[in-house]
This record gives sequence, C-alpha cells and structure tokens, in this order.
Amino acid sequence: MAVTSYKDEKSGKEYWMMYVNIRSQKDSRIRKQKRIRGIESEAQGLKLEKKWIKKCSDLVTLEEYRGISWSDVVDLWFLEAEQGFFKSYSPNTLRTYRSAIDCWTSEWFDAPAAELSKADGKEALLFAKMSGLSKTSVTKVKRTINTIYNWGIQERYIQGVHVSPVFGVDVQFDSQQEKVPLILTKNECITLLTEARERENEWYYVWAFVLNAACRNGECYTLLKSDVDLVNRNIKITKGWDYVNKRAKATKSADWRNVYINDYLLGVIQELFRLYPDTPYLLPRIKEWGYGAQAAALRKFCEEIGITSVTFHTLRACWATHTLAEKGLRYVEQIMAMGGWKDRKTFQIYIRLAGLDVQGVTDGIGMSPIVTNHQGPNGNVILFKSKGFMNQVTT
Repeated sequence: MAVTSYKDEKSGKEYWMMYVNIRSQKDSRIRKQKRIRGIESEAQGLKLEKKWIKKCSDLVTLEEYRGISWSDVVDLWFLEAEQGFFKSYSPNTLRTYRSAIDCWTSEWFDAPAAELSKADGKEALLFAKMSGLSKTSVTKVKRTINTIYNWGIQERYIQGVHVSPVFGVDVQFDSQQEKVPLILTKNECITLLTEARERENEWYYVWAFVLNAACRNGECYTLLKSDVDLVNRNIKITKGWDYVNKRAKATKSADWRNVYINDYLLGVIQELFRLYPDTPYLLPRIKEWGYGAQAAALRKFCEEIGITSVTFHTLRACWATHTLAEKGLRYVEQIMAMGGWKDRKTFQIYIRLAGLDVQGVTDGIGMSPIVTNHQGPNGNVILFKSKGFMNQVTT
C-alpha cells in the first residue's frame, strides 16, 4: 500500500497516486489490487487508501470463504496428473479429459467451485447430450467431472460441499434395442486367415497373431522377438504404443501378462523368425500400420473376400468369444488373464456371445409329453417320452 506523488509529463502539475495490494494469507493466489491516479492532494490519497484497504480486504475474505474457482481446481488437477501423482494417465487420456472439461464446463471456469450446484451439473450434461454426444460419451464427461471435483474436495481446495455438481444427475436417453456385437464366426476367422495366406496379404501374420494371442493393436506393434520364449511357449506382453508421440508406453492396464503359444501360433512365429531375421520386432512393420490404418486395411480385405467387415480391435473379441465357446467357463479366469481383461463385468459380453450364460440351463427339465397314441392318415403314430424329447414312430 502506498500514496506517492508524480508530475504530469504534459502539464508539469503534481498529482498523487494511490495503490493498494491485499493478498490472502490462506491462499496466496487470492489477491485484490486497486490503483488510482490523478488525485489532487496527499490527504485525499490517504483517505482513498484507507477506503480501498478495507474494500480489498473484504473482497479477499469473501473469496477465501467462497473458495477457488473451478478453473483453478481443473488446472491443479491436471498439473498433478501430468507429474504422475495419480494412477498412470497417458498423454492421450489427459488430452481427452482436458478437451471434455474445456468443452462442456467452460461456463463454470470463473465460478467458485464450491458454488457449483446440481442444476449446473444437469445443465452441462444436457448440453452435451443436445450437442449430439452418445450416452456413453456423456457418461465419460460426467465421470471426468466427478474425478476432478472429488479430488478438489479431498485436497480441501473445495470446502463446504461433499459431492460434485454432477453426482446423482441422470440424463435420460431414448431406449434403443440392444444390438448383438458384430464379430467374425469361427468359420469366417478361418476364411480370413486362409484367404490372406493364399493371396500373400502383408497383414496375414498380424491377423494370425491377434486371433491366437489376443493382443491389443499397440501391444502387437511394439512386440519384440526378445519377448518370445519358444522353449516354454510363452510371450511376455509388457508395453503398448503411443501413436501420437510415436513411442512405446505402458499397456492399457499398466501391467504385464503372459500369452500362451499354441501349436499354430508356434508355426507362425517360427516363420516370422525365418522371414525377418534382421529386425528386433516380431511382426512385420507395415507402413499403414505405423500411422494407424490397421482397421481400414482389415475392413477392406473382409469385404473383398465376402465375410463380415470388422475392425482390427474386433479380432480380440473374436478370440475371446470362440475360445470361451471351445473351453467353457472353467477357463474364464485364464482367458481373461491372457487377454488382459481385469473386470469380469466388462468381459461378460463375450460370455454372452459364446452362449455360456445359458448353456445347459434346460438340460433334464423333462418338458416332454406323456405316451400317447395318435391315428394319422398313414396308420398309427406312436408318440413317446424319451430323454426330454418327443420321438415319433409310424406303424
């Protein structure tokens, strides 16, 4: 705080300037300032200084009570996320989160985070819905807001509230009939690999590997020969691929896992070792693969050979579904472990696709008719009960 004199450069007349700067002792980011020039006398300057010290102090106290803005909470969360204080968020994930927050909560930025209400949360999510976001995307926006806001409460940046403004907000979407996920049948999988091999398609080894090892796209792209143990028939999956920064990264679940090498996959890998002896990578480094065109390549080839057109990621679903159908639920834990699935709820879709959710449920219930004689046009037809089925004999 100060009252100082100065001379006007044009007129040479002496004036006084008053400057007040009040900073919060609780939060150094909260500060209020006031500067007034052209004051006629020092006494008038001192009087204004006293007035503005009180006014700025009141404003600081009010802001301390209201807490920091939503924008500040967001910036602090991303700062800690980028420094690795939370779970391992990839740069792509953080960019997605930042884009969602900037797009759907920008009107909150100047508001104190503690004053955001459920009405604000509902308005933001409804706006996202009306802008064309799907139910899944709106749910992700809601989850992102909850994550950041709840962190702000835990760190005491947001005080006086206990839940985020989107907690309990349910945005209604029109009911839509559930569609069966599109995957290749087992015969179509065999057709895909047969045609790809006969036509010498450059993607053959990649597709064959995924359909037998269940690896994600980035995991396949970064896989090294040194990750393969042919003696013990095992592959260590330890990394994925960041297509934005063009470098290896952690796997999606941020851990490592084992993949078993079956007889067919063993032959594929031995061929790869023989065909590509001078590269450290196991699978061929196809040019289109390097810039993320693997889905388009698979779709195009499926259409050419007349089978269901699917994306590259769908090959994992094909592996999970057909392996479950072949092995049954007793192997579900091993199948999830090999494919890198952590959540049984997420994996349930493949159990349904394999038909294991209802397998055997009607065996032996005995819903069959009692023995009956029926006179038909061709003679006596005897219907009789046998192992739950209606059998027919014509006499």
